[in-house]
Amino acid sequence: MNILVLEYFLSKGTPNNKRLSFYSEAINIFQAIINSCLKTENLKLYSWLNKSFNSTFENTDRAEININFSLPDFNNNKEYFSFLENLKIKNLDYFLIIAPETDNILYEMSKILEQKEIKNLGSSSKCIKKAANKWLLYQNFIESKIFLPETELVNNQLIRDNKIKQNIFPAVIKEFYGAGSELMVIDDYRSLKKLDLKENKNYLIQKIVQGTAGSLSVLANQERTEILTINKQIINRQDFKYQGGIVNYPFKSSKKFTEISTKIKEKYPELRGYYGVDFICQDKEFYLLEINPRITSSLIGLAELYNPIKFICQLQETNIFPELKNKAQSRFMLA
Repeated sequence: MNILVLEYFLSKGTPNNKRLSFYSEAINIFQAIINSCLKTENLKLYSWLNKSFNSTFENTDRAEININFSLPDFNNNKEYFSFLENLKIKNLDYFLIIAPETDNILYEMSKILEQKEIKNLGSSSKCIKKAANKWLLYQNFIESKIFLPETELVNNQLIRDNKIKQNIFPAVIKEFYGAGSELMVIDDYRSLKKLDLKENKNYLIQKIVQGTAGSLSVLANQERTEILTINKQIINRQDFKYQGGIVNYPFKSSKKFTEISTKIKEKYPELRGYYGVDFICQDKEFYLLEINPRITSSLIGLAELYNPIKFICQLQETNIFPELKNKAQSRFMLA
């Protein structure tokens, strides 16, 4: 089996100081994928990366790993997407994309590669458009029994007109389509009034729920889902930046996760392959935050304990879910 693994940041350009944390996360995920591929029989990995990463990764000299380190810096997403559209792909069976939902990047990359004669190991672009929309998620579950943080639409006009509830603070502001780490923390209405939100983007404001941040790593085929691991997220409480995680963290009342996962699959039946679900645990209750229809950072920890790429490919090829008997914990930190 030959798979194309395409990581947005590593293939688009040289690291810059503004987004170093994104590159650090991308490097760790990509190395975990390389390691997992090397543990999988009859599998070869192919990829294109920026030339600046030529000496970044281990085991790239193995016959199973085929990486072209020749890509230049692309000035913008239009240039990058044009490169993908013109990319000649031969003798590859599947593609797997690692990219943020921000500015519909994950959606656009998936849509472009779906036009080529190669199968998607993840969710379709159509599904990504729905599942990555944070406001749609809130609308889909507000009438359900699943707990959600208080959430409202927000824009400059609503702020000027004092239409945002006073009791929603402290809160975070998120784009409808944005990575979980790309948010603004707002302590009070005075701070909110200082903002100047972009008019060409859609935002929501969400009350901060105090508790333990966590995530689910999930596999799905057409019929059902299976939770691979339940993870604790290590978050900087000052700016809510993601720093790492603990895979197989023992949350209490974790049986509720099966209910949450099942409900998500009912609302988004087209979810496929590996995806993540973010939540907050507070007093044995779980608040659903986001669905991440893509490879998430928890795969770094999964790769220390298991073989996630084998699981993803095996599900695609045979519809067989893995049985994970090893419940040891794996802690990982992003450099």
